[in-house]
Amino acid sequence: MMNTFVKIALTGSALSIAAATTLGHAGQAEAGPPPAGSCQWAGTAYSQGDTVYAGGTAFTCAQQAEWTRSPAAGHPDTVPSPGATQAAAVGFSAGAVQPGSTYFDTCEADTIQPGNAYLFQAVDVNGTLTWQADGPNPQWTYQPAQTRSCVDSNLN
Repeated sequence: MMNTFVKIALTGSALSIAAATTLGHAGQAEAGPPPAGSCQWAGTAYSQGDTVYAGGTAFTCAQQAEWTRSPAAGHPDTVPSPGATQAAAVGFSAGAVQPGSTYFDTCEADTIQPGNAYLFQAVDVNGTLTWQADGPNPQWTYQPAQTRSCVDSNLN
């Protein structure tokens, strides 16, 4: 059994999500870091020097077990893009970028502000891997699993 605590912060135009995972009954975390020196993308470990392609970008696993990126317009995706749907530490290493999803939806009065309008990058903030807004989402698509709405400024 895993307990996850989520902290959401919105300051100016930056949105970040942080999560901490506690230990299960057996005394081990249910989701752990990738093997030493490797990077994770959607739960799969990649070795240093490996390059994956997603959303028109090449991501290369660097020495510090984090992704570096460079443009790769027109290159087909080689890895899944499930969207930033949960804490970044669950399945991704620092530097990974994902399209926003309903996980980031917010309400402004009774109008939904869709979370898929931005890209989110996994960043290390004081030892905790979080998703931070990385800029507008010009091309990456994410199909929400559910339809949400705002009622009395509350997300439903």
